[in-house]
Amino acid sequence: MRGMHRRLLCVLLLQLSVLALAGGPHVRVLLGTVQTPLEFVVPAGHGGAVDSHEFRTPMGLAWPLDLRDGRLLIDGQLEAVSFTIAPDDGSFQWEGRTYSGALRFLAHEGELLAINVLPVEEYLRGVVPSEMMASWPMPALEAQAVASRTYTLHSLEPGEPYDICATFLCQEYGGLEAQHPRTDEAIRNTAGLVLSYEGALAKTYYHADSGGATASSSEVWGEEYPYLHGRDDVPARTPHRSWRQQIDGARLAALLREDGYEFGTVTHLEPLSYSLSGRVTSARLVGTAGSATVSGPALTNALRGSGLRSTRLRMSGPLLAQGDGWGHGVGMSQYGARQLALSGYDYRRILEFYYPLTLLESLESRLAQEQR
Repeated sequence: MRGMHRRLLCVLLLQLSVLALAGGPHVRVLLGTVQTPLEFVVPAGHGGAVDSHEFRTPMGLAWPLDLRDGRLLIDGQLEAVSFTIAPDDGSFQWEGRTYSGALRFLAHEGELLAINVLPVEEYLRGVVPSEMMASWPMPALEAQAVASRTYTLHSLEPGEPYDICATFLCQEYGGLEAQHPRTDEAIRNTAGLVLSYEGALAKTYYHADSGGATASSSEVWGEEYPYLHGRDDVPARTPHRSWRQQIDGARLAALLREDGYEFGTVTHLEPLSYSLSGRVTSARLVGTAGSATVSGPALTNALRGSGLRSTRLRMSGPLLAQGDGWGHGVGMSQYGARQLALSGYDYRRILEFYYPLTLLESLESRLAQEQR
């Protein structure tokens, strides 16, 4: 097979347009880092590209890949920065899941990244059902589709190695297996619709459950957006209320160490102030190697990073938290959107509730305006 690869490489590296972008804007989704060496098997015909050199083969092939001096080594003898594979049937297998589109291997900062490249609308088919249960009311699913689409398009960064990750740190993305007819319908019903503010795409953050009040972007990340102010949320039935959780003192200390604090292991946390939405904004922390007051995004990020469901909490012990909600609390509450849909709201009114001052418009109209 390796000898066949060497003979084929000279034939396959032809300037063919097998990766011509169709179907609207594309997104590059980081699936993870790759352990090398590996052999990636494509069972049938496929196209692709080695850096900018495109190729096409009618047969299935096994591609040996490795890293050497920070560059991608293909079949032991061809060096490149990126290697893209686009199967003829439009899908590929990666780590037990099936994905649409193309798979790109990218050498970046000493690692090999696996990146899924596909049209945004196709990507949403694996996102919306991963982020919201497909059995929920259609208006909630439609609101999720618009929020996810806008979030994705806002995340496109051509100068970066990828645009977005495939986990809850960005958006959950389950690939082909996650797709569902009801969420597909919600995506079709809102095809191309996005939210904008003063001519730019809005940052449509969302979360599972606000705990009763949404947070402002400024209190969570220190960034001010007029359409992301905190507000009382609609009362909703949700499993994420009145929870109790023990804070991991070692993990919390490790995260705060990255911001210059040294606590050893945190043994006690005392909230000192709260935001209007009821989230902790400053706290006194005591540890085995010191104590200090921590506030703002540094505290929020450390608490959430340590595994706490929400910072809308009170302490009932040195490190025992009691709280409500799940997630950062900014933008749309998914359980709130469900409740509004059950109350008769359509997706437009749900989006107006959680993203006031924004404009719902089609992506095509935006692009037409930008081209004038």
